Amino acid sequence: MRAKRLFVIIAILLFVLGLAIVRQRREARMDTQTPVATPTQSEVRGQITATPVPTNLVTGPGDYEYTVMLGDVERRYLIHVPASYDKSQATPLVLFFHGGGGNMNHSSRAYGLKEKSDKEGFIIAFTNGDSRLPKDKFATWNAGNCCGYARDSKLDDVGYTKAVLKDIESKFAIDTTRVFATGMSNGGMMAYRLACEMADTFRAVASVTGTDGTLSCTPARPISVLHIHAKNDDHVLFDGGAGQEAFKDPEKVADFVSVPE
Repeated sequence: MRAKRLFVIIAILLFVLGLAIVRQRREARMDTQTPVATPTQSEVRGQITATPVPTNLVTGPGDYEYTVMLGDVERRYLIHVPASYDKSQATPLVLFFHGGGGNMNHSSRAYGLKEKSDKEGFIIAFTNGDSRLPKDKFATWNAGNCCGYARDSKLDDVGYTKAVLKDIESKFAIDTTRVFATGMSNGGMMAYRLACEMADTFRAVASVTGTDGTLSCTPARPISVLHIHAKNDDHVLFDGGAGQEAFKDPEKVADFVSVPE
């Protein structure tokens, strides 16, 4: 039943994100005074700047794995580029953050996001948290008050996100006014942190079953947040606190904020 519930939640999230991208495309076509970004133009929408698309792009549609360096630490991410991708046109980008204990490989298979990318024409990047285990198994994110190794080690996951975005923008034609972040559970909490610390980069964020765990929040601009949460969630409880299924070691999680808060 839980797997079915999560599938429904993800389906709703993908539907909403799809509508947002379609609506933004329609607005871009109708707005004759504010052209979309092209390789020779830049613009400002709110406080998000559209940067020129590099002219030396060589990567086309497909699935790719890349690494970025954060200090002397190597971090990874996967990216799926839809068949409709045209490197001469700036394309929306969605970053997905897996749940605590997950990884980029699982999230690239589990939620139908690649299929949604192909249908709607956006690029999807599957980011990967960090872990003390080999190959980033059971990875977590430092979302503030949660979770596990990433939180306890005070990992700079905002810095990692910035490095991933910089790397993607050097390889693909990205519409920097339409960059979104979404995540599941601990990954949703990370999306909240990005809303607080990178509001000048992300157009909007969406969290599924992950409440706000930030220690402080001073966004550079107002930012849209979509939150989806089952009332009977047994990990991150709807009314606050951690459920018995959250982690075997309660010290690896937190006394989660309630959804209404």
